Amino acid sequence: MVLLEGSCSNVTKVRNRLGPLLDSTVINRVTIDLPGASRYFNGPSGRDSLLQVAHSRRCLIQLDEQHLLGRQHTDLAKYNLRHGLQVMVCQGDITKQYADGIVNYANENLNHFDDVGAALSKAGGPQVLKESKALVKQTGKIAVGDVVVTTGGDLMCKNLLHAVGPESGKASGRERHLLEKTVQKALNLAELMEFKSIALPCISSGIYDQVEKNANVILSFLFLRFP
Repeated sequence: MVLLEGSCSNVTKVRNRLGPLLDSTVINRVTIDLPGASRYFNGPSGRDSLLQVAHSRRCLIQLDEQHLLGRQHTDLAKYNLRHGLQVMVCQGDITKQYADGIVNYANENLNHFDDVGAALSKAGGPQVLKESKALVKQTGKIAVGDVVVTTGGDLMCKNLLHAVGPESGKASGRERHLLEKTVQKALNLAELMEFKSIALPCISSGIYDQVEKNANVILSFLFLRFP
């Protein structure tokens, strides 16, 4: 959008001069639907390539990150929070999400053989499990409530955030506290790594009847942190 301010005569003069330029401006949206495309173009090499093309062609290139984030799912709800933050409740395949960070509901051994972990590890390729094993070998089992980072591999993200949430009935009544702690750790890491978007599954919801309950806990926590 171009905003012109000033006297009527001056604005008219400028508008007349800008007219031919604005009329010749063309805006096109190009979709690159290839595995790893978002991760590449959000990385240093990809951004350098875009800058070189923009400079050589004397044009402006922008990544439509909101469009990328929302292509692979069905929106169930959307909430606008402070500081321009947006929470989207979605149903879909998290392995096909475009986001700076994708959170994996992991176990303490990071062996990724259950549900979300298995799907993300398979889609991310062998490097995900390789780095996960190296982390556990170096630091030991990951404590409940903690979050660690590995490569995203072939997933459409910069990194995977492996969050070890509580198991229902095995946390001595501290499930809600530990779940909130896990979400907090994931958000802190995302902020530290300067992520602009993060895809978060319904952590600790391996049992079907826990999905709605834990989703409400996560949303309530987000609303309290970002009212």
